[in-house]
Amino acid sequence: ARAAAVAAINKLVVGRDRIGVIAFDDRASVVQPFEDLTEAVKKSCVSRINELVPKGGTNIAVPTIDALEIFGTAVPVGNKLLLVMTDGQDNNLQSAVERIDRMSDEAGVPVFTIAFGDEHPATAERLREIATKCDGEFIHAPTAEQLSQIFRSRVEELTKEFLLTYDSP
Repeated sequence: ARAAAVAAINKLVVGRDRIGVIAFDDRASVVQPFEDLTEAVKKSCVSRINELVPKGGTNIAVPTIDALEIFGTAVPVGNKLLLVMTDGQDNNLQSAVERIDRMSDEAGVPVFTIAFGDEHPATAERLREIATKCDGEFIHAPTAEQLSQIFRSRVEELTKEFLLTYDSP
């Protein structure tokens, strides 16, 4: 999971993109505040992600809501994307699905959800529901290589999107 996150960060462009990282187990903690991407921020993100140590529990709702609150107040310009990745089972996610959907709509942020490793059916169902309601996509990545590819491709897709308008004479 760390390697996948680092690969995604390395696809981002300094001076153009913004990044924020929230790690979670049974609690959420901001690993990198949401800010403009500089070389120093990129290096700090990679370092902080590599220092993460797995702990107990899985609470997906709290960091997802925290991230959407940040998007709601940050007013980022351009494309927005929230990637939520978990390798655990969350029995409390159902109660937050509607709130996550509402916040995603308000912030204009699609939520992509990724189940890594062994898929927990109840959690996968909730992740699929969130992705569908929030204009994202649910993906199951059984291996680290697949997870890394997913992270890279999502970031690459987002950074290559543009809007072309043409006024005919």
